Amino acid sequence: EDALAPTWENLMRGQVNLRDAVAGTISFRDAARGGRVYKLDERTAKLFVRPRGWHLPEAHVLIDGEPAIGCLVDFGLYFFHSHAAFRAGQGAGFGPFFYLPKMEHSREARIWNGVFERAERVAGIERGSIRATVLVETLPAVFQMDEILHELRDHSAGLNCGRWDYIFSYVKTFRAHPDRLLPDRALVGMAQHFMRSYSHLLIRTCHRRRVHAMGGMVTTKRSSIPSQLTPLHG
Repeated sequence: EDALAPTWENLMRGQVNLRDAVAGTISFRDAARGGRVYKLDERTAKLFVRPRGWHLPEAHVLIDGEPAIGCLVDFGLYFFHSHAAFRAGQGAGFGPFFYLPKMEHSREARIWNGVFERAERVAGIERGSIRATVLVETLPAVFQMDEILHELRDHSAGLNCGRWDYIFSYVKTFRAHPDRLLPDRALVGMAQHFMRSYSHLLIRTCHRRRVHAMGGMVTTKRSSIPSQLTPLHG
């Protein structure tokens, strides 16, 4: 979602990849590495699909002459083509699962909840089958975590911390306040007081509401070369 150049070809290839991932048939041949082929193991992690934020249009699809909302195009195409296969396979009767970014207000969660309920009715599946984790990565959303969980209710799978976009939102929100300036972003980590407070509030909120609290994604991959691994002691 963050790294997507929204050309029509990229969007459609992404949807094809999602369909193939649900079916378990997705693969990739890397010509630069001597034709090495990557494919899914028999046992895989659960797939969570991350649509675009509400603020991004989809200019390739027009409704009454106006660009469609990008996240609804993302959701609708994936749900229509893959919900049944996902529920029969990965979801074990539940799903599909989503990961919702860029939210700033609980009203956005309310709209998503309505989208999920309508999709469930049209597909003839049980209410609450669709589940979503909300990525709390904006300063306004930090103060509406309880409300966001309430709006999603039966469709909520928890909340997630998003470090980099949260820092950006903090800078943008306080841009007119000289006493809120931050140093270089490389120096702003989760050990900083305001970042710790943000993550601890998310954890407390989730545990009080009995849903999962999750940290941000790890952007490094464990090496498969034994000599490059750091030994653990004690």
